[in-house]
Amino acid sequence: MPKIVDYPRASLLNSIELADAVSSLGGSSTALMAAERLNRKEGGAFTALISAATKYGLISSKGGRLAVQQVYRDYKLAYNDVEKRNALRAALLSPPMFLAIYKRFEGKPLPVEHFGKLLIREFDVPQDQASKVSAYFLEGADQAGIIEAGNVLATMTSSSDLAEPESSSADDDESQVAVSPNPVAAKVEPLGPTDYAITFKGPGLNSTIVVAEEEDLLIVEAMLKKVKKVLVQRLDEQ
Repeated sequence: MPKIVDYPRASLLNSIELADAVSSLGGSSTALMAAERLNRKEGGAFTALISAATKYGLISSKGGRLAVQQVYRDYKLAYNDVEKRNALRAALLSPPMFLAIYKRFEGKPLPVEHFGKLLIREFDVPQDQASKVSAYFLEGADQAGIIEAGNVLATMTSSSDLAEPESSSADDDESQVAVSPNPVAAKVEPLGPTDYAITFKGPGLNSTIVVAEEEDLLIVEAMLKKVKKVLVQRLDEQ
């Protein structure tokens, strides 16, 4: 079975532009209408943009129709820069891989000089996609204000800063078949005397998450959502 593409294949900025287009069409539209609003053609690149926008939690995609989601509304209707920043952070950390990267390097320098290689080795990103995915994360982190001097990922003290957006549609074309392997492979610290560990094993999946603090449960919850999506689809296919 093919893998899930567990990372967005477009930037956060471009995904917001797509959500803007859908919003301008009344908050819901066909993919063709959104493409025309952006003066783009339907095809592989536009399909990848739709998939990315769903992974960021900005829109849903079901049966060829797109609809804006709460994270986008939070961004668009923000009263101030703090609310807008929090919405951007929620969107950026919606893809489980991006959340896992953040949790690994929170408060630490991001190894930008070999970030692409890290994505290939530890997160199973294909070699021909690694430079793009690394750029999407770095650009999004800068846009969301979580990357500081020295490429340090800022520590977010409020649990609401890491609140996950609405789940994307189960009809997301790239999210229907299997859970991607090792999306949280970075979370492999040794167990402490008061730590817990949760192991996910299944088709294409073998990852252990060490839960040493409350925020680690966000990764567990993201993994469970992935598994649930696969199970729901299997039931629908029976």
